[in-house]
Amino acid sequence: MAEKLLSDRQCATAKKPLTRETLLADGNNLYLRLRSSGSRDWLFIYRHAGSRRKLGLGPYPTVSLAIARQKAQEARILLQQGIDPQVQRQAETEALIAEGTVPLAPQTINDLYNEWFSAQASKRKDEGAAV
Repeated sequence: MAEKLLSDRQCATAKKPLTRETLLADGNNLYLRLRSSGSRDWLFIYRHAGSRRKLGLGPYPTVSLAIARQKAQEARILLQQGIDPQVQRQAETEALIAEGTVPLAPQTINDLYNEWFSAQASKRKDEGAAV
C-alpha cells in the first residue's frame, strides 16, 4: 500500500497548533514538526540500540521537502551500517572545530560583545565611540 506523502503546499499551509507541537508524517520516519510558536522544522525519528532518537534536519522552508527527504535517506543509510546519525553528526562537527574551519560560538558575554562591536558598532559614523 502506497504511503501518503506530504506535498510542499501542505508544508507551507499547515496551521500552527494552539497548544502542543504537532507532527505531520511524510513517511519513512520523516516528520514536519509544527510548534505553537509558529516555527516548523524537520525531524527524522528512529531507533538505535533500543532507544528512540530524534534527529533535527533543519527549519522549513530553509530546508525544503526534497532536501529533508534526502537528509533522511542519508540517515537511513547510516543506520543500515550500524552508525547512529546523531553521533556521526557530532563527530563531524568536532572534526571541523578541531580543524578550525568552524568558528566557535562566543562563550561569555564579553566575547559576544567584542564580536558584535567588531562587526557592527565599529561601522557607525562615530566608529563606536558612543557605545
